[in-house]
Amino acid sequence: MVTIVLSDFKLRKNYTYYFQEIKMTTSITRAVCQANFLNAKLSRHVKVQTRIVSLELMADLWRTGKLISYNKWLQRLQQEKKWKNNKNKKALEYLASLLGTDGCVQGFLICNISLVLTNLEHKKRTEPKLEKLWSEMIEWLLEKQNAGAEFIILDGQNRLAFAIVPFLYHGLKANLRVISKDSEDNIFEEELRDVTFDSLYDTENDCMSDLQHEILNTEVILQSVVAGDIRAIRNQIISLNESEEMTINEKRSTEFTGVSLAINTTASHPTIVSLFKNLPKIFTGEKYHLEKKGDVRFLAEFLHYLRNGSCGSEATLTSMYQVIDDQINPQIDFNNELFLWVAKNLPKTLYPELVSKEIFRHLFQSLARLCKYGKNHGSLTFNIKSLKQIKKPQIFLTKLIKKLIELQNSDDNFEPRYKTDDKTGELILDDDGNKIQLQRRHKDHKTHSFFAYHTLASEYDLNQREKLFTKHYNEILEECKKLGVIRVNNDARNISTVQMMQAQAEHTTDILDRWETKNLIYLGGTELHHVLSVDNNGSNDQDNLVFTKKKLNRQQSNN
Repeated sequence: MVTIVLSDFKLRKNYTYYFQEIKMTTSITRAVCQANFLNAKLSRHVKVQTRIVSLELMADLWRTGKLISYNKWLQRLQQEKKWKNNKNKKALEYLASLLGTDGCVQGFLICNISLVLTNLEHKKRTEPKLEKLWSEMIEWLLEKQNAGAEFIILDGQNRLAFAIVPFLYHGLKANLRVISKDSEDNIFEEELRDVTFDSLYDTENDCMSDLQHEILNTEVILQSVVAGDIRAIRNQIISLNESEEMTINEKRSTEFTGVSLAINTTASHPTIVSLFKNLPKIFTGEKYHLEKKGDVRFLAEFLHYLRNGSCGSEATLTSMYQVIDDQINPQIDFNNELFLWVAKNLPKTLYPELVSKEIFRHLFQSLARLCKYGKNHGSLTFNIKSLKQIKKPQIFLTKLIKKLIELQNSDDNFEPRYKTDDKTGELILDDDGNKIQLQRRHKDHKTHSFFAYHTLASEYDLNQREKLFTKHYNEILEECKKLGVIRVNNDARNISTVQMMQAQAEHTTDILDRWETKNLIYLGGTELHHVLSVDNNGSNDQDNLVFTKKKLNRQQSNN
């Protein structure tokens, strides 16, 4: 600042020269542009028509189902919690702004379903690799169209769903500032607090009041997409979206890719929807709230784990959505199978106990690990080829979750705290001379404890939590194997030559004479039989194999 003041004259002179130079350069550039692009026009990927309509029209379109939301692909999820928090604060603030402004303050963006369907049919022909995606969208839109829907809302669904329609038709109370006249024709302004739209009715004349008519005729801007590529329309949505920027996760989930289709399909399965809705303490916060498509994020992160051993960053998750390699499809299939399996088999009695997101994630890690996914699957006493080998899934899931929660809540995770004097800092003892232990705090956890590795979800945390759990997991697996909860050998019906020879040696009178004719005669007319059937977790261990007459073996079946 001092330098500027002291050199004021020179700086002024230099700055004047500088700006003159810029102005001249700009003129030259403009002349070149005019020469090269004399007949050029802007490339516009989306065509929108704008008109002024009444508030009543918009509300009626929404409440009658002619205007719908397609939040799987062409809109974010409704932000119900945000708009209803603090006694509908956001909704009331919007109504105050809308009804307190003379003129249009904010518009609505819609698109005709027929336009989208035409576009999708074109995509189906020109982009066959995503035929499954286009077909799903077409099927959904046709179903809605046949039910009476005409338009898709692209921007403004929350304002309609949680402010306008509730106020006009469902008794939402709002505050209105009105101008009135008294008996002496004096004009004054007053605030009507906590009024419903119906309470403004003119009961004396049994008709709608002027104030109600004025509210219904409030002008709003309606923008209609009349032409444009589906991807360009999606990008337009992202740029607008209720004047509130969509999260990276929300943007990813609306991308037209095979990965996005697969994850969205899994997330929208009724069984999985029900499971996630019943775990409110897990799906919370800005990143994982269900209204922010936190379920989609959780599924995407686990798919990334199956591929890379980590939950991924925003950048790597975004890249994964574009992947079309040979591994992605079987990984997607397993991800889908795994979450559906848990959703179908997880005992409802365990729902209240699942309050930690990372314990919940560890559950899926453990199951994937058992099926040979992850770095540490080799440290388990055995692996399985399919979740179908878990014959009693509820028992297995209960044992697994109970142990995870037990380890998470163990006092071994925390440094103990004791009561001290506020002034001296010295320990305060009870009457018996013992230290008085205080209630533990999460921040008191030990650095390398089981609890610590479940506070974050870095690749290191995922890896370490699995290593700490290995001993306990193997104990659970061995117990479940013995109880028949898990069938270990899925190929037990295929008895190898070596196993056959071992069984022959075991069941002849003299091992040294096992190749004698008498022994072959003795075993003639028999076949190798499982004492405990394969379907009941029977293995090819020697103590589970005996020779039995063929007829008797066939009669026994699984008994």
